[in-house]
Amino acid sequence: MATELHLSHKIVHLHLSHIRKKLSIHSTIEIIIYICRGMKFPQHNIKLTPRGKEVFLLILDGLKTNQIAHHLGISRSGVRRHREKMIQDNGCESMIELIAKYYGTCAKPYQEMPYEN
Repeated sequence: MATELHLSHKIVHLHLSHIRKKLSIHSTIEIIIYICRGMKFPQHNIKLTPRGKEVFLLILDGLKTNQIAHHLGISRSGVRRHREKMIQDNGCESMIELIAKYYGTCAKPYQEMPYEN
């Protein structure tokens, strides 16, 4: 994100921190979900197994790993394996990138930029 915006990582993290406080949101994934709920994106197909789809939809609902495991009656490590498989099968490097791909937006991994004063 920082590279795409031509900003330093410190500035991006500062703004994300302010957004989290203002919205009482704790993670970047929750910020994306909050923003995307109010927008109409053409949802793209991503490769998911039937159980993976259940896990993914619960992630989109904002549930944490423990909550998903309890809801589906599986272990936390099972949820983590489903997450890893979804990410790998769809050529993504993170859950944020997978969610962005699902909503048809761009979320390429960024590289460290030198901090400029």
